Amino acid sequence: MIIEKQISCSHCWSIKVVKNDKKDNRTRNILCKRCGKQFQYAYLYWDVDKYNRDKVIRLLLRGSGVRDYAISI
Repeated sequence: MIIEKQISCSHCWSIKVVKNDKKDNRTRNILCKRCGKQFQYAYLYWDVDKYNRDKVIRLLLRGSGVRDYAISI
């Protein structure tokens, strides 16, 4: 049984993407043929995740520091 996951561009949501290159940390870069932007399929660092980034921004707007985010996890 082969399971394939269709990857779409995180910028323009196009499905016309190709493998591009590998980074030093051995993660795969993906290139969008429509908008020309590069992105990674899975991010290595937790702070790149959109949910975590939005949560940090909300905490900073309330006057909390970044250390407060570490406590709230």
